Amino acid sequence: MLLLAFAATAASGPGQAQSQPIPVWYDLQTQGDIAYLLRKSPAQIMRYDLATRQWLAPIPLAEIPSAFVVTGSHLFVASGRKVERMTLTGGGLTHVQNTASDIISLHVDGALLFVNATSDYYARVMSVNIGTLQRIDEIENYIDSLHGASISTSANRLFGRSQGVSPSDITYVEYDNTGNFVAGGASPYHGDYPGASKTWTFPDGDRVVDDSGTVYHANDLTYANSLARSLDDLAFHGSDIPIGLDDDMLVAYSNTLLETGRHTLQRAARDIVVRGANVFAFHEDASQATKVGVEIVPLAALTPNEPGQPISPLGLAYSVDDAAIDGDGVIYLLSKAHHSVFRWDMTTQTYLGSIALPEAASIIEYAPALDRLYVGAASRTIYRVDLANAGSTAVPHVVTPQSVDTLIAMDNDLLALNNGSWEDQWLYGPSGALLLTPLGCCYDRYHFYDDARNLLYVGGSRRSYLGNGVLGAPEDNNYYFNGEFIALSHNGQLLVDGNGLIYSSATFETIDALSNDIVRAHWNAQGVLFTVREPEYVGSGWEPEYASPTTIQKWSPYYAVERSLVVEGAYEDMFVRGNRAVLITSVDGMPSFSVLDAAFGIVAPAVLQPPVLRLDRASLTAVALAWSDVSGENGYVVERQRGGGAWSQVGVAGANELGHMDRAIDDVGTFRYRVRARNGAQSSAWSNVVEVELEGLGNVGVAPLTVDVRADDAVLAEDGRLFLLSRQHETLFVWSTPHQRWDASIGLQGAPSSMAYSPRNAAVYLQYANGSVGVVSLAADAPVEGAFPFETAESGCGIAVAGEYLVVCAVHPDGYYSQFISIDAAGRAIERVDSGDALHAPAWSASSGRLYYLERVSNPAYIAWHAIAEDGSFEAHGGDYVGGVQAPLRVSPGGDAMVTGNGDVYATSGFERVGTLPSGVVDATWRGAELLTLADERVLSHPDFSSEVERVWLDDLGQRIFVSRSGQLIVLTEIDGIRTSVQRYDAALQPVPEPVLSDGFE
Repeated sequence: MLLLAFAATAASGPGQAQSQPIPVWYDLQTQGDIAYLLRKSPAQIMRYDLATRQWLAPIPLAEIPSAFVVTGSHLFVASGRKVERMTLTGGGLTHVQNTASDIISLHVDGALLFVNATSDYYARVMSVNIGTLQRIDEIENYIDSLHGASISTSANRLFGRSQGVSPSDITYVEYDNTGNFVAGGASPYHGDYPGASKTWTFPDGDRVVDDSGTVYHANDLTYANSLARSLDDLAFHGSDIPIGLDDDMLVAYSNTLLETGRHTLQRAARDIVVRGANVFAFHEDASQATKVGVEIVPLAALTPNEPGQPISPLGLAYSVDDAAIDGDGVIYLLSKAHHSVFRWDMTTQTYLGSIALPEAASIIEYAPALDRLYVGAASRTIYRVDLANAGSTAVPHVVTPQSVDTLIAMDNDLLALNNGSWEDQWLYGPSGALLLTPLGCCYDRYHFYDDARNLLYVGGSRRSYLGNGVLGAPEDNNYYFNGEFIALSHNGQLLVDGNGLIYSSATFETIDALSNDIVRAHWNAQGVLFTVREPEYVGSGWEPEYASPTTIQKWSPYYAVERSLVVEGAYEDMFVRGNRAVLITSVDGMPSFSVLDAAFGIVAPAVLQPPVLRLDRASLTAVALAWSDVSGENGYVVERQRGGGAWSQVGVAGANELGHMDRAIDDVGTFRYRVRARNGAQSSAWSNVVEVELEGLGNVGVAPLTVDVRADDAVLAEDGRLFLLSRQHETLFVWSTPHQRWDASIGLQGAPSSMAYSPRNAAVYLQYANGSVGVVSLAADAPVEGAFPFETAESGCGIAVAGEYLVVCAVHPDGYYSQFISIDAAGRAIERVDSGDALHAPAWSASSGRLYYLERVSNPAYIAWHAIAEDGSFEAHGGDYVGGVQAPLRVSPGGDAMVTGNGDVYATSGFERVGTLPSGVVDATWRGAELLTLADERVLSHPDFSSEVERVWLDDLGQRIFVSRSGQLIVLTEIDGIRTSVQRYDAALQPVPEPVLSDGFE
């Protein structure tokens, strides 16, 4: 027997509750070059001059403050339930208003003061006229409380977070220009995104961010983006470049909300301010007379982008929310998330300059008669963009009385409507003058306008348009039609709907049919019909997404499929000009353009543009790359350079595949990547180079011969190395079973709560109580722990490996439920599903593709499973309550049987008990078809599920049992509860002799 120097982990009881330290200041606001800090003890407002970098004399307060706000001429300070006004130097104290509950924040919009007295579940807000100090209005909302509030003066909304309810949500209170409250509510998601407690608005007021890093549109609280990290504070460089604070880390973002740089502060900060070319980070410092320290960081250290620049779509992941095409073949792509219209030329197959929008918008329409774009926003503002004008800027055109979801250009005029409503239709002239409202009744659907024949198709009829708001009488050709036409033929004689039915536009009678359902259709000038076959849907809810790939079709005059092409990506849109079609799909979140000729071949441009390469994610085991789509390509080549060595090919990608994962990472170091597009013999220039620095966390492991430690968990790698986790020493000890010697220990960032091994990724993953995950690449010559790039604000509740994927259990911040998250080797989250309790005793079955686990460990326990698809998504889920089940769970190689810790054996197909082993099970494994279990001091073999044969008698209590690839049995035992030993047995289960060293000792 070979004794290893392991010691027991010292037991520790639960810690005593610790009181929270009292902050030196509670809020920080700026006005001009002065930063004001609200302090409660002593009661005062501290002042810091950002220009001179000096502290000014504080303003003493008579009572303990609870909130304040600064204007250009006054300070408004709340104490408990009252608000007072004073000058910026503390004079002229004037009473303003009282409230029924304690005030938690104050906000200003011009001549309006908003007093937020939110309490528990209730949002309570009062509006006050700053000039007269008179109360204007009050609002109270139950559930949608307003904690951590901020204000958008452009959207006329206060934002906050609800508290005390599950799930929590981002909330709002809306007011009009007179200060009267209009409405209140929450986002449409109700817990789909992480919980939070504080909000900030962008300087232009069009987006709001909470401290989970989630970004929402201010006008409707729909999801806009994510900053991919939690925040302690947020400031802005200009109006569109966010600078985030996360503990001691400053992070700069682009105007597309992608990280561009970061800087580590000397100590953790509480608040940040951006002024000029610097970031001022305020932190608590007991050594200072003010108890507040200020660290000044040049913006250049964060390498931020210049503010106010148009957003470039090159290399940008964005969704096409709506699209239109003009007569020159320029496609206009509306991105709600980026407040932009991107322009793509189908002739040159390149992007043109972007058109910035004042706010998020969701509908777009092109008016050929005026060469004008119309863009509709949730604020009910319709913007116009006159494309013939230099600069092509968006200016307000009209504000509709109600929200609209459809815009239809009718010659020189514009029809705006809420489709399917009774009378929400407004027809405007080219200058924005209202010409007619309503246009009809009866909840009709408005389909489209035929410019050539001046006909508006509505419901099952059509109406002629005479101009200047005058419509002809409806032609009630098919009164009972309640479907939706999606295209009109080139000559105006035929209509087609989503079911593929062909109608006469004169009689609205069905005259033919296509052989499949469609989502898009266009006739070209020669009368050839192009369609996009209806894809399958994935996901659930109100807006399921189209699945990939997408099929475009070309039909004969007799409606037979003449050409068909399957294109990678989920369907976005399709346009036809002449004999060419442009299909837009989404691949890895990026729009991809396929220009097809009459034979449905992919048309290559004169010059293939180089892709724009970016790093998606990187861990010590894999690097995930993504790049922009190159129109006309049919594949990509990826090369890598390590250090200063030569470039070598590490991957290829097919047509419209916009990413690659490099798994051939065998050590830490610097890796550089580049990619180029190709189409046959034609290749683009190489892309930009992306550099990745892979390094460990720098933790030093404990030398194995200097301590006694007990192994808390262990995994056996395929190369025979045994990795033994010691939480006490925050170390992974490494024992080489083939050589029977120690390898270098691996220092950890803390004491992991769980550990998992992935043979596919050659990695050990470690989860910590705060939800963070570390990774150790076993392919490296000197393995170290590195930070796994997956980040979660939730606490961890288990980790498991499912083939090449990692499954992480994370407890939701409100503590009421957990989620399982599947993650790829580079750290990219693939899917989240709600779960019950936790991920106890996980057991992966590669043969069945199922992950088994105990969802709850009470009696009866709940044995559950998730099927994991090849792409890492969660498929089927099942389970059952079973009495008396204990960990561990071990699944047979064939995936048909499961052994539990209490000795019961179940069929995995329905959790029917098929046997009970005579002894309890500490651990179990299979050696070929032979089931071996560890029971106290014995290793047992089981000819069937009800009998046992003693094979090995151990000197000490068993802990774990493994079978190596060579068939040897490796057993961990526990000596006196403080040390662990490793024993090896050959194929005949005879002890393998320990090596004799040169000095004669074992």
